[in-house]
Amino acid sequence: MKTAQLAAWGATIAVVASVLLSALPLADIATTRIKTQGKELRGLQAEIESLRAGQGELWQETYGIDQRVLETDDKVDVTSTRLADLKSELVAREAARTAAQEASAKAHSPAARRSALVRDILSPVFQLSGEGAVGSGVLVYKGKDEKGSYYLALSCYHVIRDILGSRSGATLRDDVEVRFDAVDGKATYATAHMIEEDLKTDLALLRIDTHLDLGQPARLAPSSRMSDIEVFSDIYTVGCPLGTAAQATRGEISRTSWDVDGVDHWMLSSPAYFGNSGGGIFLAETHELIGVFTKIYTHGSSRPQVITHMGLSVPLDTVLDWLLSKGYDFTSKQVKQIGWIAEASHQE
Repeated sequence: MKTAQLAAWGATIAVVASVLLSALPLADIATTRIKTQGKELRGLQAEIESLRAGQGELWQETYGIDQRVLETDDKVDVTSTRLADLKSELVAREAARTAAQEASAKAHSPAARRSALVRDILSPVFQLSGEGAVGSGVLVYKGKDEKGSYYLALSCYHVIRDILGSRSGATLRDDVEVRFDAVDGKATYATAHMIEEDLKTDLALLRIDTHLDLGQPARLAPSSRMSDIEVFSDIYTVGCPLGTAAQATRGEISRTSWDVDGVDHWMLSSPAYFGNSGGGIFLAETHELIGVFTKIYTHGSSRPQVITHMGLSVPLDTVLDWLLSKGYDFTSKQVKQIGWIAEASHQE
């Protein structure tokens, strides 16, 4: 019995051993497969980690893009605002340019030109008259001092001498009646008296004390303009010939150097007559005062004939030199303001 059992157990063990031996290759295959799958799993895990890292980088990049988009939006807003401002500025500039063109066209229209000539060269010139003598003067300054409002004007010494010479007992410091005639025919009267005179140049400086508005004084040409004046420069001669209201005649500078009794004059081609003396010579281009009319040529002795196109003028720079020698200060700043300033120490 025991022998049979042992035999049976041996057979069983043999069978089991045989089975186990036959299963060994399968176990090796399974082990190998498990190792391979483990390796693949680790590879997948590494790939997942790599994908996660890439996802983080992608998120960072996406965030950066979002920030740049926001910054770009801000820049677009700023640019849009600036563009709107530039459009508004452009519209304003175009409106200003159009207005300037219209103003320029209006200013250069024939009517505007005539109005400017009346204001600039006719209005400052006035008439002086007395018994048997007439002449002209031109306003050069408007001021106010302790005596009140006043104007200064240029004229000729011989005009004041002849007017006052016809009065019995008159002196050269007596008042002379002056008359300002507007284009519409209205006249304004005042009185003037001579405060300075120069027999050599035949010039006189007058003061007109009045609260009345006698109009705008003449604009005086600066020294830079005077140096540009030459033969054929276009001019207006403005005066009151034969005691008329101020009138202008157009001509040119015929000579820039014409000696009369040691004084250099300009010769003018613009027509003039008796009574023009003391009036103004104006540069046609700028309407600035450039001289004072003093003399006119005549021909013959018994019955002298006036040569109307041969008038003489003292240049403005000669006038200024004379006034400076009399204590009247004149600066470039005051030229722009049309100004003569009398020094406080100067006695009239």
